[in-house]
Amino acid sequence: MTPKKFKIFLSLLLLLCLTCPFFRQTRAQTDLAEKLKGLILLQVEDRGKAWYVYPEDQKRYYLGKPVDALAVIQELGRGVTNRDLSRIPVALDINYGPDSDQDGVSDRLEQAIGTDPDSQDSDNDGYKDKKEIENNYNPLGEGKISLNPEMSSKVQGYFLIQTEQNGEAWYVYPEDQKRYYLGKPADALEIMKKLSLGVNNTDLARIISSQTNKENSHTDSKKNSNDDPLNNNPSTLSASQALKKAGEIPFFSV
Repeated sequence: MTPKKFKIFLSLLLLLCLTCPFFRQTRAQTDLAEKLKGLILLQVEDRGKAWYVYPEDQKRYYLGKPVDALAVIQELGRGVTNRDLSRIPVALDINYGPDSDQDGVSDRLEQAIGTDPDSQDSDNDGYKDKKEIENNYNPLGEGKISLNPEMSSKVQGYFLIQTEQNGEAWYVYPEDQKRYYLGKPADALEIMKKLSLGVNNTDLARIISSQTNKENSHTDSKKNSNDDPLNNNPSTLSASQALKKAGEIPFFSV
């Protein structure tokens, strides 16, 4: 085949691909998944079912019940050190329950970030913990926290698992690039729904569903919810599990 004929052949092949319905559909699916990657989607036309679009493969994972959400976090979460996690701002606009010291930061979140749930000013510097966190100051000592916007951008839309504590889980919301503490499985699912984006069935169907995380999973159907430890324990991995996961998935240190 001469060079001229080869160019004509390539031009015709490209034209065929561009006009092919399958090609257009596949491209539309890819474009939508790219736009929504890292987000939690709420299926508004089907009982508000929740899905997570994983940034790596741009597939949607069904969050279902709390146990399903926990399974997704454990499967797709990425290990992170305390040092790296501290460089991502903490979100304070979620109510995690009781606030014993009435400082505007719930007890559960204070336990997660290491401040004192019974003291409005954990480091006794004259400024309340919430005020310091909001203004990027260290609530546990002197000076400002060294935030890293580049890091926040890099991990937006991911679940992060602390490898140096008890495997606490966080979600970096792409809209504000802040980290949200996920707490217990039931709390985690509710928090993710609060941060979700509504989607209709037609658009949802354009995003490929994960084959390893099916909507009809019945992993908890045979368990009594009162006997299920997932209803009583934090949405975490054990330290050994978290460290193992971190070792399997090389992360970053900026």
